[in-house]
Amino acid sequence: MVNFGAGTAGTGVVDQVCNAIVADSNNSTEEATNQIWCVDKPGLLMQSQSDNFTYAQTPYAIEDAEWEGSPHGNLLFVIKFVKPHVLIGTSTRPKAFTEEVVKEMAGHVERPIIFPLSNPT
Repeated sequence: MVNFGAGTAGTGVVDQVCNAIVADSNNSTEEATNQIWCVDKPGLLMQSQSDNFTYAQTPYAIEDAEWEGSPHGNLLFVIKFVKPHVLIGTSTRPKAFTEEVVKEMAGHVERPIIFPLSNPT
């Protein structure tokens, strides 16, 4: 799952998804968080940026080495790399779920789940 927007709403959503993964499988919380990628204003939540995270963002930070030199701030690139089945938008950035983003989701998943819950102002 990729969540675009890692503020209070976004981390609340991914916490619920993480809890559901743990409850419905025999995965640990750590294994569940490893199935969730959060993209915020600067890009993916990376462990090297953890000094700037809220308490809720910390569990979803990924190791930098996996993304070294890649455009991890580009939502389309993240989707191409991760190939998620679920894309949720909780960002205030308008027009993030472009036709190209939706087509990429549909290109690797027969029935992608896309929730553009964003509320751009």
